[in-house]
Amino acid sequence: MPVCSTLSTSKYKNPAELSAWGADATGPDLTAKGVGNFTQDDGIPLQVWDASDVTIGMPACKSGSTSGWTCGVVTADKVTESVNDNGELLDVYGFHFSAFLLSGDSGGAIVSSHYSIGVDSYGNMSSCDDAADDDAVAGGFAIVDGKYNAEAMFKHGFNLSINVGQPKFAKLAAGQISGMVDAAAGAKVTVAVDGKSYVAIVGNAGAWTVRLPKALAPGSHKVTAVASLQAKGSDFTTTGDAASRKFTL
Repeated sequence: MPVCSTLSTSKYKNPAELSAWGADATGPDLTAKGVGNFTQDDGIPLQVWDASDVTIGMPACKSGSTSGWTCGVVTADKVTESVNDNGELLDVYGFHFSAFLLSGDSGGAIVSSHYSIGVDSYGNMSSCDDAADDDAVAGGFAIVDGKYNAEAMFKHGFNLSINVGQPKFAKLAAGQISGMVDAAAGAKVTVAVDGKSYVAIVGNAGAWTVRLPKALAPGSHKVTAVASLQAKGSDFTTTGDAASRKFTL
């Protein structure tokens, strides 16, 4: 059953960051309806880290210029729906999800946590009251899921913009360099210690660690780290800002 929300208009702040208008003041919660004044500054913007396949039951939140930021879950995957486009029936391939969606929302982002899963495409609701109907439908066009998706159909003409953050150092030790980064699991962090490069892979919580094959000698050292990721289905690699630190053992 679609979730009807009173949140205000949501829109992109930049291609890799989604504004959650009216979201909870502590950030864009995937289930909360929000406690702010329904303005763009109420919620912390949601960074888009990568694209994701769609699975039934996964959380799904959408932005839309008419109905704003609303959330639900994916209810059906790899669906083909005939949609009336100015009198012409067109097949749209994608998924259904239980969020409130209205005419005019088309083209808005659909995300699951920090991962892009689709764009608003169609629905059969005309008001908030319709969201409670058992046959209410909100449909999304998939970014990478299934045979017919944005990456497959538009190929080199479509590349998802993602955010890859600047690494932060947590531990600078003789045998280990570790830290955190705002980036998708699987992103690469290239770490240079006194000019020698090593690679770490970002984990699910943004953590990364490089274990040095030879312990650093006592004295002054310099470390530089930069994160990068090629978005799922994309031709391009996005590289974040580098972070540098001098430290003494």
